[in-house]
Amino acid sequence: MKTSVRNKLVGLAVIVVLLPILFVGVMNYFVAKKELDQVGRIGLQNGTYAVLDLIEELDSEVKSGNLSLEEAQEKARIRIVGPKDAEGKRSITNRAKYGENFYFFAVTEEGIIEAHPSLDGVNVIDFQTDDGRYFMQESITEAKKPNGGFVRYDWPTPTNPDAKAPKITYSLQDPHWGWIIAAGTYEMDFNAGAVNVLKTSVIMMIIATVIGVGLFWIFSGRMTSYIKRIMVMTSDIAKGKLTGDDIPILSRDELGILATNVNEMKSSLNEMVGHTRESSNRMRNSSEMLSAITEETTASADEVHHAIAEISNGAVIQAEEAETAIGKVDNLSDLISNTTEKYEEIVGGMKTMTNLQKTGSEKVKELERNSVEFTDVIQELRKNFSQLTDGMGEIQAIVQTITSISEQTNLLALNASIEAARAGEHGKGFAVVADEVRKLSEDTNEATNRVRDLLVRIEGDTASSENQMTHTLKLSHVQVEAINEAKEAFDHLSESIQHITGHLQSLDADMHEMDENRLVVVSAINQIATVATESAAATEEVNASIDEQKTAITSIMHSSLELQTEAERMHELVERFT
Repeated sequence: MKTSVRNKLVGLAVIVVLLPILFVGVMNYFVAKKELDQVGRIGLQNGTYAVLDLIEELDSEVKSGNLSLEEAQEKARIRIVGPKDAEGKRSITNRAKYGENFYFFAVTEEGIIEAHPSLDGVNVIDFQTDDGRYFMQESITEAKKPNGGFVRYDWPTPTNPDAKAPKITYSLQDPHWGWIIAAGTYEMDFNAGAVNVLKTSVIMMIIATVIGVGLFWIFSGRMTSYIKRIMVMTSDIAKGKLTGDDIPILSRDELGILATNVNEMKSSLNEMVGHTRESSNRMRNSSEMLSAITEETTASADEVHHAIAEISNGAVIQAEEAETAIGKVDNLSDLISNTTEKYEEIVGGMKTMTNLQKTGSEKVKELERNSVEFTDVIQELRKNFSQLTDGMGEIQAIVQTITSISEQTNLLALNASIEAARAGEHGKGFAVVADEVRKLSEDTNEATNRVRDLLVRIEGDTASSENQMTHTLKLSHVQVEAINEAKEAFDHLSESIQHITGHLQSLDADMHEMDENRLVVVSAINQIATVATESAAATEEVNASIDEQKTAITSIMHSSLELQTEAERMHELVERFT
């Protein structure tokens, strides 16, 4: 069968054997191909250097006069490729071989073939591959480099012109004659050894796969036959068949251990079925007796339940009435507590009002003192302004005197100037002094005018300030009267607060006494409610206990019936095993 263990093992064997060999074979092929390509390239280079050495020798013969240039070049053509036949073609006689399709050729820089098996004298400079590459131009360009160069291109094969294969050419320019010496062949000539390696790897892979699959087939056959025996026994056990021979132990490995365990499992099951059969018979008898006992116990429990239920109902009614009384007492307690809290809030408010009244009285007294001081300051300012007004009058008189003196001085300076003019040359110095005195008199007159203007403004501002101080003094008197009225109001408020405080103190004693009585009543009612609640709880617990016993007895009765049913089923199951 396709999904058997044997088929899976064989498939695994194919994978385990095939993959490593395939990997190694492919890697050997690519490594061999790379190394052979490198060796082939080196061979092309060495062959080209050998041709350059040949041309150097022949050029020496030419220079020594032993050969003409044409003779030496023809001799080089024969050595590079071979002699020319009647059709103008050269057969390859050069013994240097780097593959079946290897040959040398020589070409000039202009692309004229100097030596070739079939193209002597042909211009190949414009030869192209199918993809448009001028491979001969590339070869000439590479040859002019100091160490030459390789050119790789696709070219039709000799045996099949329609098929193309990669071809490689190494070219290097001769320094004596200017020829481009090239050596070329197909890369498949280099890779023939690598292909042989690949073929050998494939053959070894097939042989190893056949041998490995065969060994796995034989081993898996032995293993699966063992497993089939174990499957047959486990199938018989599943069907209830515990008789028959044990599985023979043929090995000490995991399969042998599995066979031993299956044999022991069959023996243990056979023993367990025997014990279970005896137990099921005993359990059937016991379940029948248990069913009869539970029916009698259920009837007794029903009678006790009815008696306890009547006691419980009375206890519950008593507990409910106690709870109602507790609720009413709690409401009363809450009212007393709320009244006490409101009273405490009123007392706190009165204390706050008393503090505020004291603070207000102190602020009013302080405001009264500040108003008196403010009035005194205003009176002093009015006196100072009166003195300032008197001083300004004196200053105006002094300014008027200075103005009169300035005018007289100016008149005297004018007269002096006239007299100096009359005196002629002798009066010039006196005229200068008179002119300076006149200018000083004019400056003094301007200064006194500015002082007079300033005094006029100061006098106006002083009058305005005096009027403001008079108005302020009137307001101060009004403020003092308002402060006196506020002081009288605070005094009346203090008397009212003291009167309220006295009543609150009397109310405080009554509140404390009422609160103490409340606590006594609440404690007594709570004790009554506690006793009633405990009585009701005790009867409910007894009733619940009876209900639980009844439920347990009912459950036991159902369990006994289920046990009896299960005992019958177990007996039927045990009877299946033979």
